[in-house]
Amino acid sequence: MNLSGSVALITGGAKRVGRAIALELARGGCDVGIHYRRSRAEAAEVVAQITQMGRRAVAVEGDLSAPASWPRIVQSTADGLGRLDILINNASMF
Repeated sequence: MNLSGSVALITGGAKRVGRAIALELARGGCDVGIHYRRSRAEAAEVVAQITQMGRRAVAVEGDLSAPASWPRIVQSTADGLGRLDILINNASMF
């Protein structure tokens, strides 16, 4: 599957499995929105790694337990990266 030029949003993309998914999508040619709730520093690290690959990335903060935040998370990603093609709901609570 060729994902080159696509834009993905990964919820919980700053750590663990979400981070791995985000980096792999970037390797495959995606620009990536990295959603986080409290992991600002980790999200910034992932954004930096993706940028070093030559792809675009944005970090987007939001609390997914508050439904009112969902549209802002999606819109912030689309505003930062031009559109949204792929959504991967990976976020979880430990």
